[in-house]
Amino acid sequence: MPVKLERTDERLTRRTGLILVNRFGDKINLAQKIDRAFRQPGSNRGFEASHYVLTITEMLIDGATCLEDVRLFENDEAYKAMAEVRHYPTSDAIGDWLRRHGGGDGEQRLWSVISSLMQTMVGGSGLTLDIDGTLIEANKGDAQMTYKDRI
Repeated sequence: MPVKLERTDERLTRRTGLILVNRFGDKINLAQKIDRAFRQPGSNRGFEASHYVLTITEMLIDGATCLEDVRLFENDEAYKAMAEVRHYPTSDAIGDWLRRHGGGDGEQRLWSVISSLMQTMVGGSGLTLDIDGTLIEANKGDAQMTYKDRI
């Protein structure tokens, strides 16, 4: 079976599915809500809080294992063009930001953003957001009941 290879100047990315998550965040104004929850950067050159949070989120969804993996995003010109991002923060900048805001205060700020989004979307309808829908049945004495009344 003959295979024909050609050279192309097109930019390609393996992160096309991640754009859906990115666009959903745009639709619900996630970046603006995160920026309101955190204080403004101390310098006029600094990234806003949403840039750090959304970069870390994209990295986690993409399967990053360390902060250095942000280089993969910075070097992916096709994804940056689709996501409309000019630059990503460096791994050092992300680490510094996490040290400043990653404690209980930062967690509370992010939780307030998530809570307000969930209240808007679900609206107190008694629905449960199940982030890990896997249920493993166990016939063990110390197993605990799930919210679905199953052990």
